[in-house]
Amino acid sequence: MHKGPFSYNRRRTGAEKFKKITAFHSFFLKQNPLPNASN
Repeated sequence: MHKGPFSYNRRRTGAEKFKKITAFHSFFLKQNPLPNASN
């Protein structure tokens, strides 16, 4: 069941990328409000 540190690091890296992308989109939408900002 335990796949070792590699899968953990992959999940952690994915979460970090997701946080960065989310922060970037939040910043971008604040600078450029769009009608379909809910997407």
